[in-house]
Amino acid sequence: MSTNKQKFHVNGFKFFRAHKEQLLQLHKEQNLSAAAIGTFMIVLNEVNSEGELYSDYKHTKLSKIYNVKYTTYTTGLYECMKHGLILTKEVNGKKIYFVNGYANENRSTLERPDRQGNLTYFKIPGAILRNEDVIQTLIRKKDATGLLTFIKMYDRCVTSLKDSKQSLTAHAQPYNFQNFKNTLNRSAKKVREYLSILSPVLNIEAPVKEIRKPREEKTNRVRKAVEQVWMDKTFYVHVSESIVIDEAVKSTVPALFSEAQSRLSAIQLPLRKQDLKGLRKAISDTLVSWKRYMNSFTFKHFSRSALQDALDQLETYIQIPGKTVDSVVAFLRTKLVDAADYYMITQLSEGERIDVASGYVQEKGKTPSFYKKWEQLKQA
Repeated sequence: MSTNKQKFHVNGFKFFRAHKEQLLQLHKEQNLSAAAIGTFMIVLNEVNSEGELYSDYKHTKLSKIYNVKYTTYTTGLYECMKHGLILTKEVNGKKIYFVNGYANENRSTLERPDRQGNLTYFKIPGAILRNEDVIQTLIRKKDATGLLTFIKMYDRCVTSLKDSKQSLTAHAQPYNFQNFKNTLNRSAKKVREYLSILSPVLNIEAPVKEIRKPREEKTNRVRKAVEQVWMDKTFYVHVSESIVIDEAVKSTVPALFSEAQSRLSAIQLPLRKQDLKGLRKAISDTLVSWKRYMNSFTFKHFSRSALQDALDQLETYIQIPGKTVDSVVAFLRTKLVDAADYYMITQLSEGERIDVASGYVQEKGKTPSFYKKWEQLKQA
């Protein structure tokens, strides 16, 4: 086993701890709803460095992107506004929504007029809100306590990554099962169900101590006979491998973004500020998401090759007389998916393709599109 230590990172939107404490206090005093907490997280993932939503923001757009019912989202938004978490202001005749206190929290000590406080936050990948069903499930269950507990657990686990260790497992945080059960005020079965919901984001190691089967000789039961699962008194939690990036990716992602910006500028397709955010997300979602199934060297070559392929396709397309692109980011996102599939079909060895596909299936429970295309080509 390698003894080399490494440092893991998480890229995503900033969740300021001042806002976390505010949510906890509001829930304690006024029973803040799961819809409000979930909506607040969605808005945090969309605001700019000043905590403002874009000028053409629409309720319907975000509710669709994050797979939350429109009525649930708007109810949560208005509750956030009622409690002063989200406010509005008028800029050039347009109503702008913004997160109260975000601009102040997003300042270092030296940047603050009174030099009070400091930047203190943790990061949550936007893909957790868009692609996983953790937040949505807890919203549907109206589980505000579960959402806040998840936020606290996630903060604790991500904060532990600041130290270099050999593996993510070494960062696992201990939790006492009985204390955790008391905090949630739920039965052991309900706690296990709750932990299962969090499993796409938080790796839960909760060893089963004993499974007690119902006594067959007992006939005068009032309740249905069920197995009793007894857990060890301590379970361990660390962030999932799917949301962390190592040093190689940390340096690669900004490089990919810079390459894309430079190339778009060279072909005279400058992007708006909001498009830049979309471009970064597109690169992260379509290329960086494959890093966990590849070694660092393969990923670097794959990501740069796929990016250049997609940009080549964009440049070729706009040179065709009469052809225009309504959304550069949307066009590139589609081409990045195609370029990634093409690379893995044509450039990876058969063993590498199988390894990448196996890792994907194990995590997602379905076969990746590139592998299906490869199987079709083999049969042709």
